[in-house]
Amino acid sequence: MKNYKQLLLDKLIDSYESSKIYKGEITRDNKIYFKFNNKNLKEYFDEYNYKYKEEIDIACEQLEKENFIKIHRTEGYNSHIIDKVQLLESSVEGIYKYLKRKEKKHKEKDLITLLKQYSERDDLLGRFTLFAEEKIEKNLSIKKYLDIENIEQCNDILKGIDNVLREENEIFKRNFSIKVYGDSKKYAHIESRVIKIIKDFSEDEIPTYNIIDNYTYVYFKGNIDLKLKNSNISANDFIGGIAISSKDIENINEIKVCSDKLVTIENLTSFNNYNEECGVIYLGGYHNKVRQKFLSKIYEQNPNINYYHFGDIDAGGFKILVHLINKTKIQFKALNMDSETLLQNIDYAKPLTTNDIIEINRLLENDEYKEYSDVLSMMLKLNKKLEQEIIF
Repeated sequence: MKNYKQLLLDKLIDSYESSKIYKGEITRDNKIYFKFNNKNLKEYFDEYNYKYKEEIDIACEQLEKENFIKIHRTEGYNSHIIDKVQLLESSVEGIYKYLKRKEKKHKEKDLITLLKQYSERDDLLGRFTLFAEEKIEKNLSIKKYLDIENIEQCNDILKGIDNVLREENEIFKRNFSIKVYGDSKKYAHIESRVIKIIKDFSEDEIPTYNIIDNYTYVYFKGNIDLKLKNSNISANDFIGGIAISSKDIENINEIKVCSDKLVTIENLTSFNNYNEECGVIYLGGYHNKVRQKFLSKIYEQNPNINYYHFGDIDAGGFKILVHLINKTKIQFKALNMDSETLLQNIDYAKPLTTNDIIEINRLLENDEYKEYSDVLSMMLKLNKKLEQEIIF
């Protein structure tokens, strides 16, 4: 049987803790109610099982006798039906004791103590903890990031972020969980919250995240030869290209691009269609740490060839290109990402969305995108963008 006394008191205290009364603000009506309706307490109105109404009525009457609540019934013919119950503010302290529930301000104090362990850091975890402290002090919710009702989970999330930021090499999720928590499954339960905080508070467009389910693979083809410990491999021997795992990149002794050009390609279809005589690497949107390591190894041994990037002619495509340049420190040139290419394929172009226009204007104000201002301006003028799959 459901404990309706606890349920009703918890609901009333929840409302109390989120009210202006709790904040100490003066209000016209300083009363806290829980309204009985089909949304809040569906079983009370169950015409096929009247026992629920009886149980709830008894629970309310007992709570009223204990001076925790006041019952307000519907007037007239339906006076046997409870309309709402009112929290008696003078009994709040007793209700907390009855529920064995810690008051919100004490939970906030515990969480702030936890946050302060990280708030002086000069990284995304430091930025997040300062943000969270400020929100709590203003009595604003941070529930999308941390649940104040579960301080243990909050600790696990902050600990998880701390260790994710320290992890320089790829590690399997379960191994990471054992390493940090001594439990192979614990991290999986909080990973979504960890990732959200990392994404929302990182200064990088795509922050480094080395916690993986499986090895990451880099796909490449064309004029690229590898020399490993026990073998030599030529990508030209594989029509569809080959892939190397993140674990094997460190075992490459020598990597040679047997032409004067290497091209990174944003989209898999375009990678498969690209047939020019050169080295070709599938980037898959924003490159990650593994592809960065592979590209850095290529550049280290092939510094004098030309490096190009082929992506969509849209805001995202140019953001990927600039991100690639910034992270690898390789001066990639844009390939098929100019005004001429856009005009030649205008019949296949798509109209810009409102968000596209906002983002393109933002890029035009950024000096990092000055080199691409002509094509960005042309996109605005024509109100068009172009996916790279169109170009063969």
